Amino acid sequence: MRLFYFISYFLLSVCISSCRQDFVDGKTYTSTIVNHLGDESYIHALKIKNGYSFFLDDKNDSILRIYRNEQLRCPVGYLLKGTGEKDLKKPSFCKEIAEVPYKGIRVLDNDSYLKSIDPDTDSLISSVRIINGLWNNTDYNFISDEICALPFSPHKNYPFFFYNETNGYYWVDPDKDVAKSLQRKPVAYSACLVLNEKKKRIVVAYRYTNHISFYNLDGIVEKTFFTDKKIVVPVAVHDGIDIEATRKCFIETYGTEKYVYCLYDGSTDFSNNSRLYIYTWDGKSQGTISLDRNIRTFAVSEDDSFIIAISRSKQGGQDILKYRM
Repeated sequence: MRLFYFISYFLLSVCISSCRQDFVDGKTYTSTIVNHLGDESYIHALKIKNGYSFFLDDKNDSILRIYRNEQLRCPVGYLLKGTGEKDLKKPSFCKEIAEVPYKGIRVLDNDSYLKSIDPDTDSLISSVRIINGLWNNTDYNFISDEICALPFSPHKNYPFFFYNETNGYYWVDPDKDVAKSLQRKPVAYSACLVLNEKKKRIVVAYRYTNHISFYNLDGIVEKTFFTDKKIVVPVAVHDGIDIEATRKCFIETYGTEKYVYCLYDGSTDFSNNSRLYIYTWDGKSQGTISLDRNIRTFAVSEDDSFIIAISRSKQGGQDILKYRM
């Protein structure tokens, strides 16, 4: 009998654990300010991996700073802005969830130099390879022998592209409903992108319309939808769109093994408190959560238990925030 109760308790515990939601749909999460950065810094991208948080800074000579997740006040490492072998000039985080995990993180520096950064090694930074033919792109994701990315300033009516040095660029078609709402204005195709090689999915969330598309690794749309019945349409002018007057929709994406997180603004001037739309990699909605601040960029822990985010401070500069999920 005691064995029966033990087995029943064990199975119930496993069931509860497996059914545990990583967040509460519809809940407003409250942040904790864990650090403040003055006007000498401007953090524009974050990444979390292996117990570390990585910050890219547009203004400071310490262009990349590394913190332990439990101590976000004092960096444990940094890389300087420069052209030397151990420096960085214009780095972008590689955003993919790789099928074969690698140590540390990777950045593509100056659109050309793929580099590995690992705080647990003495060298901290090492070169992986040089890539020729890319220029002025963002949201780099690497898969096998190809690169998937976005143009920094869209000049074609396509959301993203694949690239390899042999065949060059292959531009991917948008969903027809997106093309209609964006009115064939190239700048309106600004978006954010993240890729999961294991799940064989690419997710594109648009900045100037409330639309998200899930593609397979061949660039074929698998699922695509507007996130609200009221469709956001950019304010068109003769030579493009009125960016200041157009509502900003999805301004960042971030992926973990389980979920893709899409950061929604909803204002014309970044004045609204932010929301996160959360999906599985096959496009099933897991809910929407509200945040207590307007945040400009963020990263999610590998176990989906907390979020690190950057928000403008009323005192000037930026606050580093932490949300417990």
